[in-house]
Amino acid sequence: MLLRFVRLAALAGLCAASAHAQEIRSLEINTRGIGASFSNIRLTELNRPSYRFSVESLESFSHYRFHIDSPGARIKLEAALENKLNLIYEGATIALPAQQQQSPWHPLEMANGTDFTAPQFSDDERQQFSALGADDIAAAAGKLPNASPGLIQQARRCATPATFPCLVEPSGVKVRILVQQGTDWVVRHELVFDLTPS
Repeated sequence: MLLRFVRLAALAGLCAASAHAQEIRSLEINTRGIGASFSNIRLTELNRPSYRFSVESLESFSHYRFHIDSPGARIKLEAALENKLNLIYEGATIALPAQQQQSPWHPLEMANGTDFTAPQFSDDERQQFSALGADDIAAAAGKLPNASPGLIQQARRCATPATFPCLVEPSGVKVRILVQQGTDWVVRHELVFDLTPS
């Protein structure tokens, strides 16, 4: 009985040590002074599942570097681009509600053995959107507050999301931090970078 207790205690200690080794102590994002009023974003206590930031453009984001302090843990980062569907009406560009498209996840590459580099998204990915017809787009426009008959009629002129008067453009980037646990990769945190309207 005593031997069994000792074995269970040892196993519990190993699990606790393993969990401790998989902790992410801190995250530093080097923005290289581009697209931000400061050069570094530093999080010393990652105690939330997600964090949200703003970035001026995808060009600015492409210069970002991510450094994670996680002794004893195997870490990888992945990023996905989010696009939104807009409608041009009476000189204004209006984002249609609940119309978002996410690209596949891209693994971030290591720059110098310690930092992850932000990905470059292709022109095709920046224009990618689900196949929607004019009726689908008009239905989405009809969900806007104070949607006028003229606005809905304008939406019906969109043969596809990528044809005028519709416009597909990036709305943000998601970066997820994964930790290896056994043979599985588990998402520990997600960073959301919202593109500021131009």
